[in-house]
Amino acid sequence: MKRSLCVCVMLLALVACGSDSSTGSTTFVAEELTIEGNPSIVGEGAGTAAAPSGFISIGGLVDSRLGLELTNLSVQLRVLAADGSLLGSGTVACSPATVAPGGSSTFQTNVSLPEASYTSSSSIEVTPVCDQGTGTVRSVSLLWN
Repeated sequence: MKRSLCVCVMLLALVACGSDSSTGSTTFVAEELTIEGNPSIVGEGAGTAAAPSGFISIGGLVDSRLGLELTNLSVQLRVLAADGSLLGSGTVACSPATVAPGGSSTFQTNVSLPEASYTSSSSIEVTPVCDQGTGTVRSVSLLWN
């Protein structure tokens, strides 16, 4: 049975890669690459009551406000239970994985929950990553209907 999740909080995961023209070095700044809007989150059960399993399908939009190109852009995801234990995780390359200055990219993946029902999940952590740096972890609380 598929269930959709209504997320009332805007998901923003922040990461940035900037250039310091006075020194010529690259500086990591944490405010210019965001995961925009509410992500698409759908839970799917695949197991039984005796042997629960399932997955959560997660997708979204990455929007760059940077004045430089980002390379190998991906998103790391962690699905957590209420007690903070890890239920599942995954990394997915964004499409496109190279983003021009001011460009955008999307991500879509299924995070497998091999030993738990998706309804056991209480939050998802999303972290954008590129060759230029790792972004700030953003946690989104889940409330399944």
